[in-house]
Amino acid sequence: MTYDSVGRRVLLFGGTSSDSADQWPRSLWAWDGTRWSCIDADGPAGRDSPEMAYDARRNRLVLYGGRTSENRQGWKVLTETWEWDGARWTMVDSVGLGPRVHTMLAYDAERGAVIAHGGIQRGHPMHRDTWRWDGTAWRATDIAIGPIGDHHNGLVPTTSGVLLSVSVQDSAGGCLAQPRLARGRPHTYLLRGLQWAPAGPPGPCVGGGGIFGVVWTPEGTLLYSGWSGGPQPRASRGSFGEKRGNPSTRSPLPAAARESRLSLSWCFNTYV
Repeated sequence: MTYDSVGRRVLLFGGTSSDSADQWPRSLWAWDGTRWSCIDADGPAGRDSPEMAYDARRNRLVLYGGRTSENRQGWKVLTETWEWDGARWTMVDSVGLGPRVHTMLAYDAERGAVIAHGGIQRGHPMHRDTWRWDGTAWRATDIAIGPIGDHHNGLVPTTSGVLLSVSVQDSAGGCLAQPRLARGRPHTYLLRGLQWAPAGPPGPCVGGGGIFGVVWTPEGTLLYSGWSGGPQPRASRGSFGEKRGNPSTRSPLPAAARESRLSLSWCFNTYV
């Protein structure tokens, strides 16, 4: 899910469905602040966990990677890059960054391009590199290697630059006493030039393992959520949201905004 700054709408693609006749939807949907509408039903092959960002300079929706599986018997990692120009989808690259999942995309206004960061590849440490999409291929950048963490949860554009959220399992705040999947503390970093600079203190234990949702609002608030664990390792419960108005202030969202969700995605609709 990502925000289309030209069309002023939220865009959604991919995921899995409980509908056996359409287990891997390939349709593109838009939210205009009032309702969801299907704006393209003939997209790339359906997939789980694709990453998207809107290239505001080139007026293109960029979709990268994801994974798919027949009958869910093992995952096949995809390395394709697709673009949607508002009328049709085109596969513009098949090499990508290699067979990695949970690579994060965001539009970097400073560079005028979509960038990709991190990702997980079987048999390798978590990737911490940053790449730039030039419209035809992914190019390595001189941006410093990203911070160490147990999982990179979100890469979001802000008014101050691109912000990276990293989940870190540590003893502070009693995280290690929590259920296994609730031990991650979100640490945030801003991309300043070629360096990732810390952006305030870490938050409380809200989960890790790729089950964060992170978004930045125009008012300067960082919203994120995760799984706080529970007695069933696969349960989707105990979701927790947090807001940060400045580096020294963090407070929970109202209880009504903390319904239990797994693999939550956030996107802020700026012009509603």
